Amino acid sequence: MSSFAGVTVLDGHNQCHCEMSGVYASAGVDAGYHLLIVKGYSRTKEFFPTGENITSGHFVVGGHDWLLEYYPNGLDPSCADYISVYLTLLYDSDVDEEDVEVKFSFSLINQVEKQMPTYIRGTKTYSFSSSVPMWGIGKFVRRHTLEQSPDLICDCFTIGCDIMVCKDPKTKDDAGGTLPDIHQHFSTIVVD
Repeated sequence: MSSFAGVTVLDGHNQCHCEMSGVYASAGVDAGYHLLIVKGYSRTKEFFPTGENITSGHFVVGGHDWLLEYYPNGLDPSCADYISVYLTLLYDSDVDEEDVEVKFSFSLINQVEKQMPTYIRGTKTYSFSSSVPMWGIGKFVRRHTLEQSPDLICDCFTIGCDIMVCKDPKTKDDAGGTLPDIHQHFSTIVVD
């Protein structure tokens, strides 16, 4: 079972971050999940042009600090019709840190009570380093598709990010199975 690593609520220009720390350790792997709730989607789309993002609050999984980057109009012109989502490892510039092997996925959550992800993107292992601290999905969901879907409710939607950090390089392949199911936890999370 993965740990709840927090929730960030983005409301147009405003950001509210609720953090809970927890660590799940098994066979050299730590796992956790973070929820990014976007309220006022149409405002974020209007105020943040292609290439500009809104970030979540930082959260901890596997002993590392992370944040999510939400690009309402895509990371760059090649994905300007899409929402882009990236996971970023926050490095301490004073410390020479080793590469971090991570398996993660993003899912667009369809109505919390149904606990069904509409989209699940990204399930392979990535190597985060000080030179490449960010990995993600440039074409996570086409904006037009989201706007016509039941995932956008009252101008709001939720992205779940599930993360497994490989502590021991020998367990990288063993951890390569499936990510823990974050959707089993949603009934305990309430955000007004």
